Amino acid sequence: MAQVSNLYDCHDMLLTEFSEKYNHWNRFKRISTSFETVSEAMQQCYQIYSSQYEDAIDFLRDFRSANPAFETFLKEAGAASGTRYNFLQTQTFGGRN
Repeated sequence: MAQVSNLYDCHDMLLTEFSEKYNHWNRFKRISTSFETVSEAMQQCYQIYSSQYEDAIDFLRDFRSANPAFETFLKEAGAASGTRYNFLQTQTFGGRN
């Protein structure tokens, strides 16, 4: 869960940069400088996140199998959001069956 918090914090920093640009916009401002400001933090966050991807997918697969209510929630959330459910199906995670 700490990794999710780290990702949230990184994206919050980027949003703060964007908001600052938006609130003080002029024709000389460049969005790209926002990425330059937070790029190192984002890289560190995503290195941690991506290095634990397979473990997270295994956990999710096991949790879904053991919790039918969670499986139902995922299906309903996918339907309500208009997204296709297939990206949540266990056989599609990481290209593994």
